[in-house]
Amino acid sequence: MTDKEKATTATATAPKPKAKESKHVEFLTNELDQVEARLSSAAAQLLHSQDQVDSLTVLREALKDKLKQIR
Repeated sequence: MTDKEKATTATATAPKPKAKESKHVEFLTNELDQVEARLSSAAAQLLHSQDQVDSLTVLREALKDKLKQIR
């Protein structure tokens, strides 16, 4: 085998990703997807909670004003 043939053979066989690394990447990708879903859910809950706080604050102020008018 000549040097040229050796070089061609060496470049033709690219190293394949190791199975262990592939499984690790798959695991981390799944974990990331789960965390992103949980974060999205928590953000939605936070917005809902903030809406409730805002509504209750408005109701509290309206009740205080009504009591002031009556007293």
